[in-house]
Amino acid sequence: MNKKLLLSIACSCIGFNLVAQKAHQQWATSVIEVSSQLSKTQYSAEQALKRPNVLPGYGENPSAWVPSAGGLEYLKVGFDKPTQVCQVAIAESNFPGSLYQLFLYDTQGKEYLVNTFSAKSLAAKNRLLRVYFPLTSYKVAAAKIVLDVSRMHDQPAIDAIGISDSRRPIELEITLSEESERYLWAEHLGEGVNSPYREHMAVLTPDGKNLYFSRQNHPNNIGGTTDEDIWVSTLDEKHNEWNAATNIGAPLNNAYPNFVCAISKDQKDQPFFLLGNQYKEDGSMTDGASTCSLAPQGFTKPQNVNIPDHHNSSVHTDYYMTTDHKVLLMAIESFDAIGDRDIYVSFKKGDNSWSDPKNLGKDVNTVSEESAPFMVAGDNTTLYFSSKGHSGFGDSDIFITRRLDDTWEKWSEPENLGPVLNTAFDDAYYYVSQAGDYVYYSRGVSSEDVDIFRIPFLRNAVPKPVTAVAVVKPTMPMTLTINKGRGEYVAYKAPTIEEVIAKNTGVDTTGNGSLLTQKTLALADQTTTPDANDPVTKTANVRKAVDESGASTVSSGKSGIKTTLPDPKANLLRRDKNISKYKVQSENNTTTSVNTNTPSDMEITITDSTESNSNVAKGSSGAKKSTRIPRSVLEEFRRTMVAFSVGKSLVPEDIKPQLSKLVIIMKKYPSISIEIDGHTDNSGNAELNKKLSEQRAATVKAYFAENGVNPDRVRSVGFGEERPRFSNETKTTRQKNRRVEFVPVVK
Repeated sequence: MNKKLLLSIACSCIGFNLVAQKAHQQWATSVIEVSSQLSKTQYSAEQALKRPNVLPGYGENPSAWVPSAGGLEYLKVGFDKPTQVCQVAIAESNFPGSLYQLFLYDTQGKEYLVNTFSAKSLAAKNRLLRVYFPLTSYKVAAAKIVLDVSRMHDQPAIDAIGISDSRRPIELEITLSEESERYLWAEHLGEGVNSPYREHMAVLTPDGKNLYFSRQNHPNNIGGTTDEDIWVSTLDEKHNEWNAATNIGAPLNNAYPNFVCAISKDQKDQPFFLLGNQYKEDGSMTDGASTCSLAPQGFTKPQNVNIPDHHNSSVHTDYYMTTDHKVLLMAIESFDAIGDRDIYVSFKKGDNSWSDPKNLGKDVNTVSEESAPFMVAGDNTTLYFSSKGHSGFGDSDIFITRRLDDTWEKWSEPENLGPVLNTAFDDAYYYVSQAGDYVYYSRGVSSEDVDIFRIPFLRNAVPKPVTAVAVVKPTMPMTLTINKGRGEYVAYKAPTIEEVIAKNTGVDTTGNGSLLTQKTLALADQTTTPDANDPVTKTANVRKAVDESGASTVSSGKSGIKTTLPDPKANLLRRDKNISKYKVQSENNTTTSVNTNTPSDMEITITDSTESNSNVAKGSSGAKKSTRIPRSVLEEFRRTMVAFSVGKSLVPEDIKPQLSKLVIIMKKYPSISIEIDGHTDNSGNAELNKKLSEQRAATVKAYFAENGVNPDRVRSVGFGEERPRFSNETKTTRQKNRRVEFVPVVK
């Protein structure tokens, strides 16, 4: 079972939020006409069909249409279901701003010019441009966009084109796996494993006591700073933390790229290693895979894996062998690859011989790149892999799919593992320990660096989505007071409707003795109607939650919901980044039907003050037992730094995924408070710099409050230019000094 995640995106920059309900939208399904394209597969016009699969990522990606010429370029696309529309969305995944004209076509092929725009290069890396206009009197069957490429710095890329009959903003859509509910927060493995260099491809020995991984460019690598070697860290079982890693040396490490792809057991019950590349007698290496065992006296000599018709045009390669040693998965760029690297499968035929590689097909592979295949021990059906071609949160995301038959060519729709695991950067090499307690994976911490993280793997905590439905009766308007310190309140008059309230998912982490409720997110959009010859822009107007509505709480040791209504005659609409829609009933004794992840459905009767039984509290975390806070959790705060542009105090979009991770940690550990320290470089007036640093710290503090962290647990301080971390002599070091840092405090 899966669910849809809708991403709300402003025209000029990328940000995403969960929303409760999508507009009546559809994406183009056929190419009618195109002026030019870079190829017939990658970067072709067909890559602009269906929903976006590059955004909210950006940059060069074969999964978007790129024209090959440099003048007025056009793309005409068709839609499955002609309908009247009042909105068109154009997903620009690289060099946005090229739109010159927009045309619509009715079912008879008649052409209508919607608007002419001023094409120009923008500073943004991507955007979802939404164009609003009065509802058409005709049904739209096709649309054409004309790009003025001559005004751009480079070739633009179009990821998708969508239409809607509603002014509710068209949203990006990601298919989330139900398994994503298992992932509550990600733990950085700390300095014992991670370093200023790139660490990835973490693999555990079957006993879970040794972690092997690849480290690139480290000066202690055998081949020096251009080399990639295998390192190992041992588990400190007392504290459940990983000790300082060491280079394993020869014979597995040499001056060439060395890495471990999988570890299982051999016939002697010894650790059995699948290694990347093949070891030659002269000490060099070649493309392919090899195996060895870890005997009491050390590693055995690597043996080459003989795969007929094995060919890889890419400089990168990944392999995975199932624990029964019968199935070999590989990510290579072979002759019949759909795009860049694809995932292939080979089956064992003899002692060390394998079948020809078979492509897993278009259900899994895209015109972009797929990599890092993995299957859980004992299950040759469920595949985890990384992809740049399926809809995700950034550059490369981790997905799950299930094999549907024995051909290995038919798979279920790949589902994204969610924003806790996936980030705006490269995420790959999903690996579950054989004990099944943790997921280890490689996570991008910047566009250049990758570290190793782990996430507790909650096997029995995969709840179904929760949907509450309330029938709302006509009521009087309600006027709320404006409180500038906490955001504007809005007046709302309820009509007679059936309202679907925000999805609210509870996860019972029984092993830790805690109850966590996750809430969907929403962004209130402000629309814009285009004027002739003007580019279309859009801003977001976020409305704060009305705290006076009463809180849903669960007392320690009890289960249930206690709801207090501020006014039994009023309907109150709450909107913030944490709650998409929440309605308090207008009449006493109104019955609300709730479908929860409890064993059976239940009904809650809300009166002025009442209690009802439930395992999940609406809208807030429940009772938590005190737990030891790992050192790595506190290091997460110290390691996170928010960098700002000159004179700016708004939270940068690319840092929000990292802040969201800190929010999750604070919700998990209520004993943690933080001090947010704002800093500047030494440019300009010292007094103004002090104020700017205070503003920077305050905006970051506001982000935590808007995402459900009690403001009393967050303190913001501005130090101006008083505490530089680097010299202010160069542009680069001044940029590093324009920052906000976090100091965790445990009560």
